[in-house]
Amino acid sequence: MYESRIAVVEDDAATRDIIRAILLGSRHAIEAEATNREDAIRLAQAIRAGETEIDVMLLDGNLSEGGPRDGSDVRAVVDTLGVFRRHVKLVNISLSPSEELGIRFDADIGKFGLVSKLESVIESF
Repeated sequence: MYESRIAVVEDDAATRDIIRAILLGSRHAIEAEATNREDAIRLAQAIRAGETEIDVMLLDGNLSEGGPRDGSDVRAVVDTLGVFRRHVKLVNISLSPSEELGIRFDADIGKFGLVSKLESVIESF
C-alpha cells in the first residue's frame, strides 16, 4: 500500500524522469501525469469528479509550449480543482516562486529542490 498517490503536472520530460527516479522504491506512487495545460485540466476534472484519487500534485507553473510564462496554466488547473483543492496537497516544482504564480502552495520546492527536498516534503504531509 502506498502512503501518497502523486500526480505529476510537468511539461519537461527530463524533469518527469527525475521525479520518477526519486520516487522509485519509495512508499509513494505516481498515479497520474499531465504534460500540458489541457491534460492537466482534464486531470483536475477527474480528481474533482472522484474518478482519480490523488493526495499530492506536483505542479509546474507553465505548461503551454510557447505560451505565457505568467502562471496562468497552473492557476487554471488549481481553479479547476475548486473546493477539492483542500483534499490535495499542492507542491510547486516550477522555476517561478509561488508568489509569482499567484497560487498558495502547500510546499514550494522549485526545480532546484527536487533532488534534495521532494521525498521529505511528501513525507511531511
